[in-house]
Amino acid sequence: MRSTPTRAATATATLVALAAVTAACGQDTGSTGGSTGEAGSGATPAGTSTSLDRAWLVRLETGKDEVPDGAAYVRFAPAGGETVVTSIPQAPLDFEPNPLTLVDAGRTWAVGANAATGRERNRGVVTLHSLTGDDDLEVDLPAATGVDDLRPIGWAFDPATPALLRVLDRSGRLFDVAVEERTATEGERVEAPKGFALGPMFDSATGQPLLRENKTYEYQPGGAYTAGGVSVLEPGEAPETGVCSDEAAPTAAVVDSAGTTWSACLQDDRIRLASQEAGAEEWTEAGTSAADVPGKAAAMTWVLPPL
Repeated sequence: MRSTPTRAATATATLVALAAVTAACGQDTGSTGGSTGEAGSGATPAGTSTSLDRAWLVRLETGKDEVPDGAAYVRFAPAGGETVVTSIPQAPLDFEPNPLTLVDAGRTWAVGANAATGRERNRGVVTLHSLTGDDDLEVDLPAATGVDDLRPIGWAFDPATPALLRVLDRSGRLFDVAVEERTATEGERVEAPKGFALGPMFDSATGQPLLRENKTYEYQPGGAYTAGGVSVLEPGEAPETGVCSDEAAPTAAVVDSAGTTWSACLQDDRIRLASQEAGAEEWTEAGTSAADVPGKAAAMTWVLPPL
């Protein structure tokens, strides 16, 4: 569905702390929110490498009673407030995704989950949801790879290269797909040794597949997300900034390559971003989005700066 920016509308939400949460795979739809609204000063704090006039991305989980039914992405430039919101309704999945691998490094595309749906497996396609207000994109993987019998079991975006999707076939073939060009390069085949199996789980650090142990059904441990020198804070580590009220307080936070901490929260229907320079005690409000944040938003998964 094509997304078109609109002005901010009222919504209410209570956010929980940053967590590796479930999203699921189902009907592909999108919607957008506001394009104008209050914004912060737009001044980048001294000593930080992070730009406020480029698009940041916040992921919200939607649902009621702690039962997720989809995700919403808020893409906004803190300096001006320009915002696009994309909602992706989903049905429950057998496999919990890795939310950090569901969006591309350019903050322009998202997949609904790491696991392919039955339709996607049978047809050999992947649906990409635009986070910029453009049309969604369906990529024919056999056509892109030249492998007619390709049957994907999962995919993940490369954490550092924009619009590069890593696709794992049921046979262990691995492809790097440039989604906008719809071309692919085959990589090294993924072999599952005895006692392990292929599965739709990928490493936050590299975007490479992780194997599942047959006895425990647990996946190999992956690395931390570090693209652009960013560190995503663990659950419970998001600090109190004073920018949002206590009712809006759990938040999501990251530390950039200059050591500046950035924390986001949902207050008065808008995402508010605050920063704290390394070694400083004070927090500075860095900007505010303008968006139709979904009224049933239940959790904030993460906030990511532009690379």
